Amino acid sequence: MDEIQGALVGIVLVLTAVFLPMAAFGGSTGVIYRQFYFTIVAAMWLSVLVTLIMTPALCATMLRLSHTVKNRFAKWFNLHFDRMTKAYLRGVKWMINSVTVALIGFVILTGCVVFLFLRVPTGFLPEEDQGVLFGQLTMRSGATKAQTGEVNRRTSDYIMKNYGDIVQSVFSVDGFNFAGQGQSARAFFVRFKPWNIRTKCNQSAMNVAQEITMHF
Repeated sequence: MDEIQGALVGIVLVLTAVFLPMAAFGGSTGVIYRQFYFTIVAAMWLSVLVTLIMTPALCATMLRLSHTVKNRFAKWFNLHFDRMTKAYLRGVKWMINSVTVALIGFVILTGCVVFLFLRVPTGFLPEEDQGVLFGQLTMRSGATKAQTGEVNRRTSDYIMKNYGDIVQSVFSVDGFNFAGQGQSARAFFVRFKPWNIRTKCNQSAMNVAQEITMHF
């Protein structure tokens, strides 16, 4: 126990330092996973306490000194475990004597972690192209119905002119959008053509929505 108790406590402290601050996250992610964080931390500490307090006493009652092993499975396990232990020790000694190779491997692994961290999406929910795009127009306060309709016409013409090869239709609703009602409000709905026509990455609904928003 003198050889492993420090490692056990260190592992639990590191995992606690990782999971416990995550319980303070806000938003839907923090609310959903908060109980999970506390459960993991509590389970790890209970596990290490059982390992340090109860497991040595349990092992002392179960294990006895014996010069012969009669069980065939136990013989097979001891043989392969000894081989694995010796192979691990040889690997550790080689790593200690080859510091340069170990540092190069560490740098490569660190680079892979950074690459994956930058490439893996960080959104809580993945974006899904359902073939329909919802948009809204909100003019300044006091804008007339004619002014709102003119902007809506420009929007529809822009969508059909630039995305007519992938857009099937644009339908608009006068006097209403998701922000409220009035003469200065309009909502429009863009229906895209089937996915087998929109084969390029820049033809997705999310990409088109971003380009329309940037233009206007």
